[in-house]
Amino acid sequence: MFHTQMQWPTRIGGMEASEKNSYRLPTEAEWEYAARSGTMTAFAHGDEITTEQANFNGKATQIMLGDPNLGLVHRGKPVPVNQLEAENLWGLRHMSGNVSEHTLSCWTNTYEGWDSSSAYLKMSLLPNCELRVIRGGAYWAAMDFSRVAFRGRGAENARSTAFGFRVVRDLFLNN
Repeated sequence: MFHTQMQWPTRIGGMEASEKNSYRLPTEAEWEYAARSGTMTAFAHGDEITTEQANFNGKATQIMLGDPNLGLVHRGKPVPVNQLEAENLWGLRHMSGNVSEHTLSCWTNTYEGWDSSSAYLKMSLLPNCELRVIRGGAYWAAMDFSRVAFRGRGAENARSTAFGFRVVRDLFLNN
């Protein structure tokens, strides 16, 4: 079912899956690279974020931090892409918070640290992958779940207002 669903981005792009320049979900490594946008900060926006920059559960965060007077907001739902100061250094929006984003990568208990994006892509396409890596936090979760390094997992067929996805386009240059 997952692979059938993942053919959808390619079809809307007007290409068959076997053609060059197809669309797909990013691997876990590609997602993190894009979220970090050349930085090594905890969040896509820096080492600290507010609910004006990311859509996370401000009330749960205040409880977690032991300070009920931080003025953080809990919206209780996803926000439109152009809402909030949600842009990282590369202009990508809502990489921290808003919805948890499915990646193509199969879940492993640890971040594997393979030496290339190609290795992550190859491992993502293996059969019998029951759970996929989810990244980015979500509107219902406390701030710590929005850290760029935070990893979650989800079933391939899970549906919720708390889940979303991004697509990447594979570009093949003519030599």
